[in-house]
Amino acid sequence: MLLSSAPSPSPSGTAKTPAFQHIVDEWAAAGCAAEWRGRFGVLDAAAGVYTPEGSEAASKQRWVGTPGMSSIAKHLAGPNTSPRFSSVPGAQPTLST
Repeated sequence: MLLSSAPSPSPSGTAKTPAFQHIVDEWAAAGCAAEWRGRFGVLDAAAGVYTPEGSEAASKQRWVGTPGMSSIAKHLAGPNTSPRFSSVPGAQPTLST
């Protein structure tokens, strides 16, 4: 899975195996994923203290969908798919193609 198992508010992920890295590389080549090179760390909101991640954690490649995370799903669905969401008040939303 692209998304990291670590709790994170950011919609990014890491490729933890060479096989999955190959898939992510294909997404990057297709333009639906890119490496995210943001600043990483932990913010203790109560204390107002930001602690940058250590060098090992900061060196991990993190990936995001471009221009948004749904780009990966749209790429996987293919060019001939046009999803439409609909729902009836009180009913479960459905997805049709």
